[in-house]
Amino acid sequence: MSVQLIGNRVAIEPFEASNKTSGGIFLPEESKQKVTKGFVRYVGPGSKVDGQWDPCPVKPGDTVLFDQYAGSPISVTGHDKDLIVMRDTDIIGILED
Repeated sequence: MSVQLIGNRVAIEPFEASNKTSGGIFLPEESKQKVTKGFVRYVGPGSKVDGQWDPCPVKPGDTVLFDQYAGSPISVTGHDKDLIVMRDTDIIGILED
């Protein structure tokens, strides 16, 4: 399935959760926390707020932080893993180099 997002929605490819700590300790699968970082893959056109056009503040390719419980997973043709679709307001920030 392909996707064309509407409104202020964003599709994010989450980073892989690691089962190894920065100190090299391996953790069991149950202890992994939900990933809250990922790459923006698709962006909707934005929405109207008080009669003014408000475009999404992120663009495809941005690396973002998002709320742990945000969005819904979807399968998209051409992607090996599910993407998470959420509103742009669920994005906490854009990571910069």
